[in-house]
Amino acid sequence: MPIFSEHSPTGWRERGARSAAFALASLALLLLLALAPRPYDAAAGQEVTLTGPLTITHDVFGNGDPQEGYDAPSPGYLSSLTLPPDGNAVRAVGAVNVTTFNIVGGAAMAIGSGVSVGYNLVIAEGAGQTMASSDGAIYGGQARGVGVAGDATARENWIVAADGGELTAKYYIHAGFADTEYGVAQAYGNQIAAFNGGSLNSGETIYAGRAVSEFGDAQAFGNRVIVDDGGAIYAPRVYGGLAGYGAFSVAANNRVEISYGVITERVIGGYANSLDGLAIASDNLVAISGGVISGRIAGGYTESAGVNNAVNNRVEISGVAIISGDIIGGAVTSYSNSSSVAAHDNRVDISGTPILTGASLYGGYKDFGTGDVFSGNALNLKASGLTAMAIANFEFLNFYLPASARAEDVILTISGVASFQDDAVSQFSTVSMAIPGAATPLKPGERIILIGSANPLDGSPANGAVAAAQGVALTHDFRLDASGNQLVATLA
Repeated sequence: MPIFSEHSPTGWRERGARSAAFALASLALLLLLALAPRPYDAAAGQEVTLTGPLTITHDVFGNGDPQEGYDAPSPGYLSSLTLPPDGNAVRAVGAVNVTTFNIVGGAAMAIGSGVSVGYNLVIAEGAGQTMASSDGAIYGGQARGVGVAGDATARENWIVAADGGELTAKYYIHAGFADTEYGVAQAYGNQIAAFNGGSLNSGETIYAGRAVSEFGDAQAFGNRVIVDDGGAIYAPRVYGGLAGYGAFSVAANNRVEISYGVITERVIGGYANSLDGLAIASDNLVAISGGVISGRIAGGYTESAGVNNAVNNRVEISGVAIISGDIIGGAVTSYSNSSSVAAHDNRVDISGTPILTGASLYGGYKDFGTGDVFSGNALNLKASGLTAMAIANFEFLNFYLPASARAEDVILTISGVASFQDDAVSQFSTVSMAIPGAATPLKPGERIILIGSANPLDGSPANGAVAAAQGVALTHDFRLDASGNQLVATLA
């Protein structure tokens, strides 16, 4: 089965001492992940097995009171839970429906002090094993802090649908959710997994890790959604990690990997929102290899009226995925044109035979604000014969030609506008090419159409020639010509 894997952040460009402190904090948290026990190994709590067919009309907590049917002694109040909030599990055997209420692996609430919840599990494993919150939500771990010192942490909690099992929530599915008013909220190392025929279904949003502080700081690190090996996911929105909404928010090293699913609104690797402070999304990943995505895809995404940084994020589209919407390495949304924004050093990789006729490709993207959304952004195109709506905000356009490429082939067709320059027309895209070692070489004077557009190109590349490597020993010199509606590479 899939397991969580740590990836050390390559870092973001800090703004001030506070950003640097949070960068160090992120590294410390990732080290904790490497040393922490896994939920399947945890034995601190209790396992609640719900045997169906069964209908339940109250909340179910993995650390709930057995005398209350695993509900909280005071229904609806997390503070009345007395069993340890770590290492618990809720497991479905048969068909289980919890009406109007929530299913929670483990939960805790503290007033005026910190609270931490970890290593909890909600699982439906095996054909016919289904668990649904028909009018509520599902949480692997839920931590709620109240008051000025009410820090909240949700760490290493799991949601798993495997071997034909199904988990369904009318509203949200969270692996780890940390919620506080004034303190620091942290969600790290949480994971949602569907594999070997397992499926996840949400009427609202699926989050691996979500950290929310109303007036304090929020951090979401190293959370992961993985759908692989015949698994499926169905939801309007999917987030690897979300951090919001107070003074400072950072989402880093979160991942969403989907081999099949139907998502109707957005898929975001790491999302950070700060009402008027600093929001950072760094080193996040979205990888889609199948399914139908009809909304925005972004590796990292930030929103703030203050400072927005979405840097070093990545999107990978491969296989036979069908995408209709924006595909963005790093996106920033400001509430004012005077706010500072940055979406640089992001990457979009495309391979296989995805259908992108309804998709636009952006290295960086901004809604309002002033700043750089061009520098360091790269498109790595490892496919041929694709069609997309638009392409913009890439400093580097890297074409990896297939071995089957022949003269006059069109690598990428754009039905809208292909842009080779930033908003200020002060930087221009640099084009590179690579050819497989086994490819049949073109003859001098023959050409490849790298981009063919339905409209005139916006600008020209910074370079007029390319030395294309073939295998490890050969190079071929190509002339570049960007005139009219085509970017053409001609073998010299």
